[in-house]
Amino acid sequence: MKILSKSNSFKKLIHQDIILKEFSVAFQQAIECIIECKNEMALKFKEEMENKKKEIDAYSKAVFVRDIKSSKETLLYLYINYEIQITEKMTSVMEWILARKSPINSDSIETELFVLADSAAETIDRLTLLSKEIAALSKRFKGKKNKTKLNKIIDEIMEKSRKTINLSLRMKRKILETESSSASIIHLVFLADMIGQTAEKTRDTAWLATALS
Repeated sequence: MKILSKSNSFKKLIHQDIILKEFSVAFQQAIECIIECKNEMALKFKEEMENKKKEIDAYSKAVFVRDIKSSKETLLYLYINYEIQITEKMTSVMEWILARKSPINSDSIETELFVLADSAAETIDRLTLLSKEIAALSKRFKGKKNKTKLNKIIDEIMEKSRKTINLSLRMKRKILETESSSASIIHLVFLADMIGQTAEKTRDTAWLATALS
Protein backbone atom coordinates (compact mmCIF):
# COMPACT_ATOMS: atom_id res chain seq x y z
CA MET A 1 0.00 0.00 0.00
CA LYS A 2 1.46 3.36 -1.05
CA ILE A 3 1.19 6.74 0.54
CA LEU A 4 -1.19 8.76 -1.58
CA SER A 5 0.17 11.63 -3.65
CA LYS A 6 0.34 14.94 -1.85
CA SER A 7 -2.43 16.53 -3.92
CA ASN A 8 -4.70 13.52 -3.41
CA SER A 9 -3.96 13.52 0.31
CA PHE A 10 -4.88 17.21 0.63
CA LYS A 11 -8.05 16.60 -1.35
CA LYS A 12 -9.01 13.83 1.05
CA LEU A 13 -8.10 16.07 3.97
CA ILE A 14 -10.84 18.47 2.87
CA HIS A 15 -13.31 15.59 2.96
CA GLN A 16 -12.09 14.63 6.43
CA ASP A 17 -12.61 18.16 7.71
CA ILE A 18 -16.15 18.17 6.35
CA ILE A 19 -16.77 15.04 8.44
CA LEU A 20 -15.11 16.76 11.40
CA LYS A 21 -17.49 19.70 11.00
CA GLU A 22 -20.47 17.31 11.02
CA PHE A 23 -18.96 15.75 14.14
CA SER A 24 -18.80 19.14 15.90
CA VAL A 25 -22.40 19.95 14.90
CA ALA A 26 -23.55 16.67 16.49
CA PHE A 27 -21.56 17.66 19.59
CA GLN A 28 -23.37 21.01 19.81
CA GLN A 29 -26.75 19.33 19.42
CA ALA A 30 -25.92 16.73 22.07
CA ILE A 31 -24.91 19.41 24.58
CA GLU A 32 -28.12 21.32 23.89
CA CYS A 33 -30.17 18.16 24.52
CA ILE A 34 -28.33 17.49 27.79
CA ILE A 35 -29.00 21.03 29.01
CA GLU A 36 -32.68 20.49 28.18
CA CYS A 37 -32.59 17.13 30.08
CA LYS A 38 -33.23 15.17 26.87
CA ASN A 39 -30.54 12.57 27.46
CA GLU A 40 -32.05 9.93 25.20
CA MET A 41 -31.85 12.30 22.26
CA ALA A 42 -28.35 13.30 23.34
CA LEU A 43 -27.31 9.65 23.13
CA LYS A 44 -28.39 9.59 19.48
CA PHE A 45 -26.14 12.55 18.72
CA LYS A 46 -23.34 10.88 20.69
CA GLU A 47 -23.76 7.83 18.47
CA GLU A 48 -23.55 10.08 15.41
CA MET A 49 -20.32 11.55 16.80
CA GLU A 50 -18.88 8.06 17.26
CA ASN A 51 -19.79 7.11 13.67
CA LYS A 52 -18.14 10.27 12.32
CA LYS A 53 -15.06 9.54 14.40
CA LYS A 54 -14.85 6.06 12.87
CA GLU A 55 -14.93 7.63 9.39
CA ILE A 56 -12.04 9.94 10.30
CA ASP A 57 -10.07 7.07 11.83
CA ALA A 58 -10.60 4.97 8.71
CA TYR A 59 -9.40 7.83 6.50
CA SER A 60 -6.19 8.28 8.47
CA LYS A 61 -5.40 4.57 8.17
CA ALA A 62 -6.11 4.61 4.44
CA VAL A 63 -3.84 7.56 3.65
CA PHE A 64 -0.66 6.62 5.48
CA VAL A 65 1.48 3.58 6.19
CA ARG A 66 4.55 3.22 8.38
CA ASP A 67 7.23 4.44 5.98
CA ILE A 68 6.58 8.16 5.65
CA LYS A 69 9.08 9.46 3.11
CA SER A 70 9.11 13.25 3.42
CA SER A 71 8.77 16.05 5.95
CA LYS A 72 5.53 17.21 4.30
CA GLU A 73 4.04 13.75 4.67
CA THR A 74 5.12 13.72 8.33
CA LEU A 75 3.42 17.09 8.94
CA LEU A 76 0.28 15.97 7.14
CA TYR A 77 0.21 12.84 9.28
CA LEU A 78 0.56 14.98 12.42
CA TYR A 79 -2.22 17.28 11.20
CA ILE A 80 -4.55 14.31 10.73
CA ASN A 81 -3.50 12.85 14.07
CA TYR A 82 -4.24 16.14 15.84
CA GLU A 83 -7.73 16.14 14.36
CA ILE A 84 -8.24 12.58 15.60
CA GLN A 85 -7.21 13.79 19.06
CA ILE A 86 -9.85 16.53 18.82
CA THR A 87 -12.55 13.92 18.17
CA GLU A 88 -11.24 11.81 21.05
CA LYS A 89 -11.37 14.75 23.45
CA MET A 90 -14.88 15.74 22.41
CA THR A 91 -16.08 12.15 22.68
CA SER A 92 -14.61 12.07 26.19
CA VAL A 93 -16.52 15.26 27.00
CA MET A 94 -19.76 13.53 26.01
CA GLU A 95 -18.99 10.44 28.07
CA TRP A 96 -18.09 12.60 31.07
CA ILE A 97 -21.17 14.80 30.98
CA LEU A 98 -23.53 11.85 30.42
CA ALA A 99 -22.03 10.14 33.46
CA ARG A 100 -23.68 12.83 35.59
CA LYS A 101 -26.84 11.41 37.17
CA SER A 102 -28.43 14.67 38.29
CA PRO A 103 -29.29 17.71 36.11
CA ILE A 104 -27.34 20.96 36.37
CA ASN A 105 -29.45 23.05 38.72
CA SER A 106 -27.90 26.42 37.95
CA ASP A 107 -29.26 28.34 34.95
CA SER A 108 -26.09 30.42 34.82
CA ILE A 109 -23.88 27.29 34.64
CA GLU A 110 -26.10 25.82 31.91
CA THR A 111 -25.69 29.04 29.93
CA GLU A 112 -21.92 28.99 30.44
CA LEU A 113 -21.76 25.37 29.27
CA PHE A 114 -23.84 26.08 26.17
CA VAL A 115 -21.73 29.11 25.22
CA LEU A 116 -18.47 27.23 25.85
CA ALA A 117 -19.48 24.16 23.83
CA ASP A 118 -20.74 26.35 20.99
CA SER A 119 -17.47 28.30 20.92
CA ALA A 120 -15.39 25.10 20.84
CA ALA A 121 -17.43 23.70 17.96
CA GLU A 122 -17.21 26.95 15.99
CA THR A 123 -13.43 26.92 16.40
CA ILE A 124 -13.25 23.39 15.00
CA ASP A 125 -15.51 24.36 12.07
CA ARG A 126 -12.83 26.78 10.85
CA LEU A 127 -10.52 23.83 10.12
CA THR A 128 -12.66 23.07 7.06
CA LEU A 129 -11.70 26.43 5.54
CA LEU A 130 -8.11 25.88 6.57
CA SER A 131 -7.73 22.53 4.80
CA LYS A 132 -9.27 23.96 1.61
CA GLU A 133 -6.71 26.76 1.57
CA ILE A 134 -3.83 24.35 2.29
CA ALA A 135 -4.95 22.21 -0.63
CA ALA A 136 -5.21 25.26 -2.89
CA LEU A 137 -1.72 26.46 -1.95
CA SER A 138 -0.22 23.02 -2.54
CA LYS A 139 -1.18 23.30 -6.21
CA ARG A 140 0.42 26.71 -6.78
CA PHE A 141 3.97 27.44 -7.86
CA LYS A 142 6.09 27.84 -4.73
CA GLY A 143 7.45 31.23 -5.71
CA LYS A 144 4.01 32.73 -6.26
CA LYS A 145 2.12 31.51 -3.25
CA ASN A 146 -0.08 34.05 -1.54
CA LYS A 147 -0.60 32.99 2.05
CA THR A 148 -2.68 36.01 3.06
CA LYS A 149 -5.94 34.09 3.12
CA LEU A 150 -4.34 31.14 4.92
CA ASN A 151 -2.82 33.41 7.58
CA LYS A 152 -6.17 35.13 8.09
CA ILE A 153 -7.90 31.79 8.73
CA ILE A 154 -5.11 30.74 11.11
CA ASP A 155 -5.43 34.05 12.98
CA GLU A 156 -9.19 33.51 13.26
CA ILE A 157 -8.67 30.01 14.69
CA MET A 158 -6.10 31.34 17.15
CA GLU A 159 -8.48 34.06 18.28
CA LYS A 160 -11.42 31.67 18.58
CA SER A 161 -9.23 29.22 20.50
CA ARG A 162 -8.21 31.95 22.96
CA LYS A 163 -11.87 32.90 23.36
CA THR A 164 -12.86 29.30 24.08
CA ILE A 165 -10.04 28.84 26.60
CA ASN A 166 -11.09 32.07 28.35
CA LEU A 167 -14.71 30.90 28.39
CA SER A 168 -13.52 27.67 29.99
CA LEU A 169 -11.81 29.66 32.75
CA ARG A 170 -14.90 31.85 33.17
CA MET A 171 -17.11 28.78 33.56
CA LYS A 172 -14.77 27.38 36.23
CA ARG A 173 -15.00 30.63 38.19
CA LYS A 174 -18.79 30.61 37.88
CA ILE A 175 -18.91 27.01 39.13
CA LEU A 176 -16.86 27.86 42.20
CA GLU A 177 -19.10 30.87 42.89
CA THR A 178 -22.45 29.10 42.55
CA GLU A 179 -22.09 25.36 43.21
CA SER A 180 -22.19 23.96 46.74
CA SER A 181 -21.82 20.24 46.09
CA SER A 182 -18.19 19.09 46.02
CA ALA A 183 -19.01 16.28 43.59
CA SER A 184 -20.76 18.71 41.24
CA ILE A 185 -17.88 21.19 41.42
CA ILE A 186 -15.33 18.49 40.53
CA HIS A 187 -17.48 17.18 37.69
CA LEU A 188 -18.23 20.56 36.13
CA VAL A 189 -14.72 22.02 36.53
CA PHE A 190 -13.24 18.96 34.85
CA LEU A 191 -15.88 19.24 32.12
CA ALA A 192 -14.98 22.88 31.43
CA ASP A 193 -11.30 21.96 31.37
CA MET A 194 -11.86 19.13 28.85
CA ILE A 195 -13.73 21.46 26.48
CA GLY A 196 -10.94 24.02 26.83
CA GLN A 197 -8.44 21.32 25.85
CA THR A 198 -10.25 20.80 22.53
CA ALA A 199 -9.59 24.46 21.74
CA GLU A 200 -5.91 24.03 22.61
CA LYS A 201 -5.64 21.06 20.24
CA THR A 202 -7.47 22.98 17.49
CA ARG A 203 -4.96 25.82 17.96
CA ASP A 204 -2.06 23.35 17.64
CA THR A 205 -3.60 21.92 14.46
CA ALA A 206 -3.80 25.40 12.94
CA TRP A 207 -0.12 26.04 13.69
CA LEU A 208 0.80 23.00 11.62
CA ALA A 209 -0.90 24.55 8.60
CA THR A 210 1.83 27.16 8.27
CA ALA A 211 4.38 24.40 7.63
CA LEU A 212 2.10 22.37 5.37
CA SER A 213 1.38 25.17 2.89
